[in-house]
Amino acid sequence: MKTYTTGQLAKRVGVGRDTIYRWMRARKIKAARVVRVASDVAILVRRWTEQDVKAIKKFMKQNYRKGRGRKPKPKP
Repeated sequence: MKTYTTGQLAKRVGVGRDTIYRWMRARKIKAARVVRVASDVAILVRRWTEQDVKAIKKFMKQNYRKGRGRKPKPKP
């Protein structure tokens, strides 16, 4: 199964890495699992799967317009 780092994921979905972190903090997307890369040094990396990529693309399609930013909120 192919996995991606947060930077690779951001490029794949067409946003910045900081945007991915902002969405995770706001709980708009589910954070990927953290994996320890090196055993002697505490290097931790998030590993995103293809399933995560699809979920983020679905989130973006529902909430954002291509080239125009966020969709306007419906008026009450």
